Amino acid sequence: MNTDRPPAEIAEALAMPFILGMALGLAIGRFLGGFVVGVPLGLVLFAAFAWIRSRLARLPQ
Repeated sequence: MNTDRPPAEIAEALAMPFILGMALGLAIGRFLGGFVVGVPLGLVLFAAFAWIRSRLARLPQ
C-alpha cells in the first residue's frame, strides 16, 4: 500500500465538504475583500462541513 496518498475512502469522504466549503468561501470572500479573504474562509468552511459530515456519519442508522 502506498502511504504517500490517503485511502480512497478518506478522499471520497472529504471531496464534497472541500468543494462546498471552497466554493462558498470564495463566493463570500469576493464581496468581503477578494481572494485573500476567500481562501481562508473556504478552508474554515471546509473544516466545518467535514466535521458536520463526520458527526452525521456516526449517527446510528
